[in-house]
Amino acid sequence: MQHKLYPTLLLATTLAACGGGGGGSANVTANDTSAAYSGKRDLAPLNTGNQQIFADAIELSVLDIGSGIGMAARPDTPTDANLSPLGQRHNVVSRAMDEYMAGRNYQARAFNSSVDCSNGGSISVSGDLNDQTGQGDLTLNANQCREDEILLAGSGTIKVNKVDFNLQKITDYALTSRMSISYAGQTYSETGVMQVNSDPYAGRVNVVSNINRSVAGQQILDNNITLAADSSGITLGGQLCESNHGCANISTPLKISLTGSSGQVILTGASNSKMRFRIEGGREWLDLDTNGDGRYESTTLQED
Repeated sequence: MQHKLYPTLLLATTLAACGGGGGGSANVTANDTSAAYSGKRDLAPLNTGNQQIFADAIELSVLDIGSGIGMAARPDTPTDANLSPLGQRHNVVSRAMDEYMAGRNYQARAFNSSVDCSNGGSISVSGDLNDQTGQGDLTLNANQCREDEILLAGSGTIKVNKVDFNLQKITDYALTSRMSISYAGQTYSETGVMQVNSDPYAGRVNVVSNINRSVAGQQILDNNITLAADSSGITLGGQLCESNHGCANISTPLKISLTGSSGQVILTGASNSKMRFRIEGGREWLDLDTNGDGRYESTTLQED
């Protein structure tokens, strides 16, 4: 794929919120997701042979996790406007939940709302929440929803833990799903759970992802991958695993600025080998240290 990591971070897409493949929704736990992954679990030796594989894998993971970023917008600004120049085009699930919350105020029973996707199809949210606690389970359905390069289909479940009734906004929830997603010429089967917690007043959001993706003999696992976003920038953590090579630990020694001017994300594998995504002046570089001596032997400019 060789896309940049920074704009991928700012695509507040909807992948993890949708089910697919006609399999229906299920209550999926982090343990279930880990058990579904049958690939290598040892740390991978990061090298020129697998650097693009891991770069593509973290891009896909971040696209999933980015579904929560739009909730970090302050209530007095347009959703996602201070985080992405693409705005609400990539925030369709958040919009669907907002539409649901706005519409249910005028309904005495379960309510269904639907929003159109940017390039065809739609996403709907249905069900009912407790009037006092705001808690409950909602069903999310994607009907051939196309958001630029991404095509979604199927259904999933939103377990709502907390609602801000003043803003009429869902602020704490878990997305569980079994899905298929078409992206960059590949169709992935996904199973997993993603937890999202936000503070719209402070402009903060935290996401924890446990998603397993399968395609053509390959599996990619988010092993407790975390994303934290606020006005000071974006931080990633946790572990990313690829079935044929193994795992790499994720760290963010320098927060990724919301303007895209600076930031560093590092994947660390076996023998302290490292891949570093380095953002300087709006340009992004992928650096590789294969022997763990702290010196990066190769540098590649990541293109859009």
